[in-house]
Amino acid sequence: MNHSRRTALFVAIISVFLMGVMQPATNPIQLDAVWDIDAGEAWELSVAITDGTAGAPVQVVLLNGLQTFDETLTLGTGGVAVWRVPAGSITQAGESLVIVIYGDEQRRQSLTVRAGEVVEGDFFSTGNTLSGYGKSKVTLLLLPRDEWGNPADDSSHFSVDIRYPSGKQIQGGFVYHGGMGRYIFTSDGEPGRVRLMVTKAAFSSTLELVQTAGEADSIDLHLSPSCVYRDGRDLVSLVATVQDADENPAVNGTLVMFTWADGQGYGRTVGGQATLRIPTPPETGTFVYRASVMNAQSNPAYLRVVQGECDG
Repeated sequence: MNHSRRTALFVAIISVFLMGVMQPATNPIQLDAVWDIDAGEAWELSVAITDGTAGAPVQVVLLNGLQTFDETLTLGTGGVAVWRVPAGSITQAGESLVIVIYGDEQRRQSLTVRAGEVVEGDFFSTGNTLSGYGKSKVTLLLLPRDEWGNPADDSSHFSVDIRYPSGKQIQGGFVYHGGMGRYIFTSDGEPGRVRLMVTKAAFSSTLELVQTAGEADSIDLHLSPSCVYRDGRDLVSLVATVQDADENPAVNGTLVMFTWADGQGYGRTVGGQATLRIPTPPETGTFVYRASVMNAQSNPAYLRVVQGECDG
């Protein structure tokens, strides 16, 4: 055999050897199943072993969230075994792992579990009251879940129906990701109750917010009576009418401070008015009273204390 023929034969032998070394052996474990299911759905896995022996054991394991399912199957005629997982077992949405072991061989396969239909959830806001007339915002939050507690898929769409105190109605869409929906709600119109509703399939939830007047902007103070006899036995009522910049009555419970030359007192608004009753000074003269809420100041109101009868 000449040199060139020997070289060609050697190369051929080496090539066949390398092909046998580099090419992976065929896995004898074959799996057949639906690999994309809904949470809680029954599932069936068919395992076929190439050249498998009838009666031989096959171990199957399913890792689903914090749950682990495992069973030892027995191969039947033709080297086939079937594993049936009943409904209500595989409940954790996401990617699960299936492991099948036969002798020294192992096969792994991912199982995708989708969240089911939304049937419950939490619907709330970062604040229950806000100023009206578009001057305030809160964030609406939505946490939708299926019957197994799985959050809805990121591809889900949720909307909220909004009805303002004026009767105006709009619909807004949540920005939904990672199991939480967010919607920036802006007030609109006069004070009153805002009604919100989220509905999707079998899920429905309502929420009520309250639009209130804005910060106190003006205070009108008057006295009753404005003139008394000097005997120190009368009481005078200081009545402050508090409004916001849109002339709406201040929120109930707004703290009003009344001041005069040698003292001060407090009252809280009801229906936009705060009243304080105090004794009149025991000496004659004209006395000045004022009211304030934060930076808002009232007009001065005057009380006359006279020796005789009040005129006019």
